[in-house]
Amino acid sequence: MMENSTLTWTRPVRVEVITMLLFYPNSMGALPLTGPAYDTALDDIKKTYSATLTVTNNLLTDPRYATCNEWSTDTDRAIAEYYFRHETRWNSADILVFAGSHSDCNAKSLVYFATQLRRLVLSSIFAFASSSDKTKWPTWISVSSDSLDILAQTHLSLLVTYNWTSLSIICDTSSPSTYCFLAGNLYSRLTLRTNFRVTLSEVNVTAGGYMDFLHKTTTHSRVILYSGHSTPFRSFMLAARSLNLTNGEYVFVTFWPFRSPTSGNFTWQFFDEFDEEARQAYRVILALGMDNGQFQDPKSKGYDVGQRCRRTAKDRYNYSYAKDDAMARAANAYTSFMILAEVLHEVVLTNQTELLSDGPGLAKKFFNRTFQTEIGDMRMSSSGELQIPYIVSAFDREGTYQSVMVRNPVTGRLEILTEPQWPNSVWPPANRPRCGYDGRNRICGVEGSSRTVVGIACTVSILAVCTFLLVFRTLRQRSLQKAGSNWWQLDDVDLYDNDRGVSLSQTRLVLE
Repeated sequence: MMENSTLTWTRPVRVEVITMLLFYPNSMGALPLTGPAYDTALDDIKKTYSATLTVTNNLLTDPRYATCNEWSTDTDRAIAEYYFRHETRWNSADILVFAGSHSDCNAKSLVYFATQLRRLVLSSIFAFASSSDKTKWPTWISVSSDSLDILAQTHLSLLVTYNWTSLSIICDTSSPSTYCFLAGNLYSRLTLRTNFRVTLSEVNVTAGGYMDFLHKTTTHSRVILYSGHSTPFRSFMLAARSLNLTNGEYVFVTFWPFRSPTSGNFTWQFFDEFDEEARQAYRVILALGMDNGQFQDPKSKGYDVGQRCRRTAKDRYNYSYAKDDAMARAANAYTSFMILAEVLHEVVLTNQTELLSDGPGLAKKFFNRTFQTEIGDMRMSSSGELQIPYIVSAFDREGTYQSVMVRNPVTGRLEILTEPQWPNSVWPPANRPRCGYDGRNRICGVEGSSRTVVGIACTVSILAVCTFLLVFRTLRQRSLQKAGSNWWQLDDVDLYDNDRGVSLSQTRLVLE
């Protein structure tokens, strides 16, 4: 960045942010879970950018709505009413930015409203569209761990890496609608590729309507992708084990973006009589998700930020994160504010403050660059999508998570870390059975016919040899028996003397 020695903007830029959040802590994007991260980011912005920025975060929520589904029914009204009620405040600010942190709660309302106003919007969403379409969404920056495009790229990279071209997708209709939307999006993208054979089934997994799906899957695919909540997934895997689909010949891929207690149970262990069966079944799972160590590992760069978020949650929001909570949405929230501050600081120092009133122009400042934050380097794509370092995890023999692949945020490809501890020790499983799903593969048929002919020929030859040996043995025994009974007497024999060329045929030899 080239700084201008003569600044045309002589005071801190006044930034107003409207952030929509669910009130209750029953979702990863709720106020008690992400509010502390926003506050922590504001503290850091004040320390680092106080000379150029003053940022105010206006939290928009409503305690009347207990769940995301309830809140989403009223977000259109809520955002419009809140904006126009305080329009004077927004107009007096140098810039207004919209922010959101959960797909199911407010994604559609927030992005549509911000787009109509040509205002910058930073959100962690994928619930209804792709942010990469800049003709339709010119001001939308995705600071999400669940971007549609990135998820599709990651799944595709996994399939290509192991040459898996046959895929059965099942989405759980009893889970939040986001999961079936994700499944449908992936299905649409893969069917455009001529080398993939893909099916999509919508099933109520909670009601147990998956047995027919599992039976049919064995006739056309070795790879099953489950898109749904983690808790009913256990019943699904136990059913797969009962059908002998968890011995290592089949692969079950699932998407667990946030291994957090608020998002379900992500382990095989429910402390019931099925735990051991579930542990064995989970060994054929590949789970895509975020790297959960950024706030938890004391050696990671973001550990200090995570600890500060935990303290803020307890002190200001009366909420305590679970010990093993991944805090993934908190990471998104913190990152979104820090990269916003960096871009606005750059705009001031380079005398480009006209971009403060140009949402699409300002959005382009986020494109194709790497931001250095307190939780690590964050790479943005050429369309303004945060390139999340996804990992692929598998369960080892003891039933614990093991990272086996990681997504390179620059190339977008998955890189192999290690091989999973696969049940039958054959990795990766074949894309299809050697003789086809119906056992009638042409190659196997030709090879089978050849082997049959060779087998028959060998059998006939062996029988002929055995018959010859049996006849020879019988005749020889008879000859020996006859000679044995008159051993002192020899019959006339026809002898021929080569030297004299005469016959000695009538000569009788007598032994005395």
